[in-house]
Amino acid sequence: MKDKFFSIISHDLRSPINGLSGILNLIDNKHLTQEEFVLLTKELKIQFNHTRTLINNLLDWALLQMDKLKIQPEKIDLSFLVESNFKLLSSLHLKEMRLINLVKDGEIGWGDSNMINLVFRNLILNAIKFSETGGLIEVSAEVEGAHYVVSVKDYGVGILPEVQKILFDKTSGYTTRGTANEKGTGLGLILCKEFIEKNGGQIWLESEVGRGSTFYFTIKKA
Repeated sequence: MKDKFFSIISHDLRSPINGLSGILNLIDNKHLTQEEFVLLTKELKIQFNHTRTLINNLLDWALLQMDKLKIQPEKIDLSFLVESNFKLLSSLHLKEMRLINLVKDGEIGWGDSNMINLVFRNLILNAIKFSETGGLIEVSAEVEGAHYVVSVKDYGVGILPEVQKILFDKTSGYTTRGTANEKGTGLGLILCKEFIEKNGGQIWLESEVGRGSTFYFTIKKA
């Protein structure tokens, strides 16, 4: 795990920061046409969003490995949490996705709000990553005994069966690029699994190549 951590820092964090530095130098020196400026500004936003997500995941993952993250369970308005993430991600204009919140009002979970929020953010970002521009993503929750089963569904490229088996494996380090060549580190889903399990839940997926994927997790009812 330590080797993976340093590998991510040395490559996946250094590369986007170097890219950001190069773009900012070009803008600062005014060696750009108006068309180039528009294109580089778009690239700058993509690089920034990737780097921000990576840093947040790295910090949370590092705290988790040091056992510094403590569970602070509370009532969680699941619909509100989904809507908050939709608003945040919509403001970034990532592929202009259609984000549909099917979680009913009054569905209240019990868990650590910050951890569950990170799970939602990572799963929705993952769905965006593997969907085409203008695609549809749906989040819903169904009651099952003392838990809610939450699902994040996309209609994107899907995941190969052999890849599905290792997505949550912290030793595999598997990552692949999205439909718009987005980068990834493989940390997001590993964090999701560890956070859901720390909150007493389970996480799994169903996927068909060419038809999309659905990620499921359970959370206790309040």
